[in-house]
Amino acid sequence: MKTLENRVAIITGAGRGLGKNDAMVLAREGATLALADIRDSVHNTKQEIEDAGGRASSYVFDLRSTEGIRSFVKNVKEEFGRIDILINNAANVTNIAPITKMDDEKWQLDVDVNLTAVYQLSKEVLPIMKEQNGGRIIGMASVAGTLGGYGQAGYSATKMGTIGLMKTLALEGARYGITANAIVPGIINTELAKEQREVNFQMSERMRKRIAMERFGEPDDISELIAFLVSERAGYITGQAITIAGGLDLFTF
Repeated sequence: MKTLENRVAIITGAGRGLGKNDAMVLAREGATLALADIRDSVHNTKQEIEDAGGRASSYVFDLRSTEGIRSFVKNVKEEFGRIDILINNAANVTNIAPITKMDDEKWQLDVDVNLTAVYQLSKEVLPIMKEQNGGRIIGMASVAGTLGGYGQAGYSATKMGTIGLMKTLALEGARYGITANAIVPGIINTELAKEQREVNFQMSERMRKRIAMERFGEPDDISELIAFLVSERAGYITGQAITIAGGLDLFTF
């Protein structure tokens, strides 16, 4: 039997990159997917899953809309009858500037997408999971949160906030069989990373050489861990922030 058979999973930011890869891996393990993104490309992810024999639905909406989130969760529950897994993958990563030059509206965009939406989605699915006596919540953090990132005040702050939120959810959900964990990726070889490498190869190389393993991670490095954490095999792991960075966070001379 597949490890996620009869499980319904919500994944945000599933139109491309890590979110799409998460969806494909969970579908392989038998999960039914409810995919969300602000981009229409999320429909392509749905189609790929169905072409491979899986089951999925796709929704396009803005995570900054509280009503949009409520409607989305309500529709998923009505369509599939349950919600077992929430993977908060969607994020805004385009706001790069020193604090003194950062636009306040762009700061707020980081907060709204990277943290408030995670809070709102978790708030909506938690009662459903409590009724089911079980569930799994994943928050995507970043080494930019745990280590800081020059010119990334909004992104760093919200990613560290995600870790705190997952720990609180872990406490509030523990007696109901609900686990909550944060994933802390380093530099992952997504489409966006490849595009950035083409734009500034020298900077990309400097970043690569800071990693102890001297290579970027691959999407499956993240998605396979998520598939484990949301399965029954990881039922005693909760409130953790797990770093997958190839040693980027280690110090050496």
